[in-house]
Amino acid sequence: MPTIAFQLNLLVILTSFVWLLLFGWLISIVLTLYGLSRQKPLLPTNHLRATTSETPLVSVLVPARNEQHRVLSECIRSLLAQDYGRFEVIAVNDRSTDATGAILETLAKDCSKRSITHGANGYWRRMQT
Repeated sequence: MPTIAFQLNLLVILTSFVWLLLFGWLISIVLTLYGLSRQKPLLPTNHLRATTSETPLVSVLVPARNEQHRVLSECIRSLLAQDYGRFEVIAVNDRSTDATGAILETLAKDCSKRSITHGANGYWRRMQT
């Protein structure tokens, strides 16, 4: 059976350890709050928007093979809804056996920021619309 002196020493050690942990957390919180208080606020980006001529052209490639019953239409429409100035969506129909090509042709008529590519017998033919 441990002696009372040993039990008191263990209690002092554990209490000291808990106080050190608490002190460490307090220092972390104070330093975090100090760092956050020194952060500069973000400026509104309205005046920082670059003109269309200054932005690089971004091409988004969408491979499609037998995507008739999947989310192809939603994917292309989501990409076309981007507000970036200079981009194109290139949808590649890799010899689909379903109506994927027809879906891409329908989407191609809706917006001018795309290029539809069809695969035919292993040869690629690119149509700019």
